[in-house]
Amino acid sequence: MTYFTPQHRYNSLDAYLRSRFGTKVFKIPINAGFTCPNRDGTLSKRGCFFCSALGSGEFAGNPAEPIASQFKEVKARMQAKWPEGKYIVYFQANTNTYAPLEKLKELFSAAAALDPDVVAISIATRCDALASDTLAYLSELNKRIPVWLEIGLQSCHEETMRRLNLGYDRAAFLSAVDRIRA
Repeated sequence: MTYFTPQHRYNSLDAYLRSRFGTKVFKIPINAGFTCPNRDGTLSKRGCFFCSALGSGEFAGNPAEPIASQFKEVKARMQAKWPEGKYIVYFQANTNTYAPLEKLKELFSAAAALDPDVVAISIATRCDALASDTLAYLSELNKRIPVWLEIGLQSCHEETMRRLNLGYDRAAFLSAVDRIRA
């Protein structure tokens, strides 16, 4: 399978998704109302240097709205321009594994069943918010629908990570990657 095109001499995500799913694929940002250990006082109340007060979820929906409503609203806008697309439900704002496992199961299972055109779930989170039981559940869910974990690593330099107020170091990130791969 090749992802190169005459227009792109690199592997673009768009080309990969079109190849894998046979059509244009869109990420639909969802705000499920999570918080972050770097904002709620567990680690800090200041948050990471680059993260907004909305947990970098400015394009995600209103957390007061059910995820199904958020999804339908954005899907309608996308379908107006690209009626044949498929969708990735993107849990974007804040730390989307920072909750009890039962809540995560409820949300992510619901996301997988939102629409027949949902082809994957993408979850933005922190490396220090991936409990073993959460990873086990996501591994099981990944057998039904592709699950992507987006784990922020804004720098591999310890001093820069400290200045960014991430609340974790490179070793914590690498440990999480190892646990995800296991």
